[in-house]
Amino acid sequence: MIRAVTDSGDIAPTERLYQWLGIGLDKYGTPRVGTETARAMGEWLSARPELQRRLFELHVELARKRASEKSDLHLSRDRTYLASQPQDWYGWLLKMGAQSTDERVVRYCLDQATYVAMNRPDQFDITLEDIEKWVDENRKVWPEVERWKIAHTAWGFDSWQRREFDYKREQEARCSDERIQRHSDIVPLLPALMKGKGELVLLRQVAMVYQSEYHDTPGATPLARVAELLVVDEKDVRDAVEGLKVIVSNGRLPSLEEILDLWTSKGKVFTIGFPALLAAKLLHEGGQSSSAWPNEVRRSLIAFYMVDGGGNLPDWCRALAKDDPVAVSDLMLFCWKAGVASGRPPLLDALHFLRGSMRQVQPLSKYWSRFSRRCRVSQMNAFTTFSILYCHGPLSDILVMTGLPKSFAQY
Repeated sequence: MIRAVTDSGDIAPTERLYQWLGIGLDKYGTPRVGTETARAMGEWLSARPELQRRLFELHVELARKRASEKSDLHLSRDRTYLASQPQDWYGWLLKMGAQSTDERVVRYCLDQATYVAMNRPDQFDITLEDIEKWVDENRKVWPEVERWKIAHTAWGFDSWQRREFDYKREQEARCSDERIQRHSDIVPLLPALMKGKGELVLLRQVAMVYQSEYHDTPGATPLARVAELLVVDEKDVRDAVEGLKVIVSNGRLPSLEEILDLWTSKGKVFTIGFPALLAAKLLHEGGQSSSAWPNEVRRSLIAFYMVDGGGNLPDWCRALAKDDPVAVSDLMLFCWKAGVASGRPPLLDALHFLRGSMRQVQPLSKYWSRFSRRCRVSQMNAFTTFSILYCHGPLSDILVMTGLPKSFAQY
């Protein structure tokens, strides 16, 4: 789905794109895809506000055809995977409502615009004055429009809207106090952070916010999220991100053996691991060849990926594998075997890569035969056993060893 949308979504008819986006929804119209996929889809649509408008117009048209059903206009946000809306979105929504003859559409547009004008006026170009003007202009066509508006703007003292409003204001005040305190705490640490020598916990926080691993940190872009975390201006944010790259450049990382020992013996990872992986990604995206990094750095980064990376195989690692597939597969297998021997579940994307390598590079098969002779399947959980089967190409010998039915080979 994501490849179809990103590769052809700009040129595909709106109806077809609408269908593609629906592939990732369940029967209730809410997303069922993984977090990374949903985020990627949302970011792609965020950069295309006009396309969002066409999709919403089509969603409204389809909803009107289902007049006998309960209104599902609100599900349009789920189909666009919570993409960031342009600042003029709710003004445009009011214009659309004014042109509609369907009461459901008119009420939905007014409800959405009024709610945002009351609760999020700083994020969009919509005010209560705009709402009042729209109500006056459409009062003759929709006599009930005043009552619709009051439902969102006039609350009883003990209404849920009033309680929600008070809670929201308390949250905003608390967030403001936290930002002030965070700025005070972080300012003394910035010079070291910009040199890649800061507090390890802060380095990891910056890396995780940059990668959007903390979902409660606002910001549509990586730099915006880091700016929110550090409470600094754009220049300081860029300097801090540049400082992350020094982690790889200076070559002072735990060795592969140290990384695996901590992981297998205590189930823990080095705090510097996640920032180092982000640094490698940024350096590779900036045009630096991963093959130019010192050998010890490459070994450490592969180990970090195997124990703390998750997700898809990084591009810098694929580039290394393209130059020397045997060496990279050798390191991955070494990490993989250490994890399995200590009962740690393997990284499936890395196993998929290894499976392909084993088919393409014949000498790599010796690692499997040597490893399979040492394994005791009775000591492995089902997930690990499946992973081993998935990694290896020919399954006949392994099925005999594990006692699993041959039908298992279809996986």
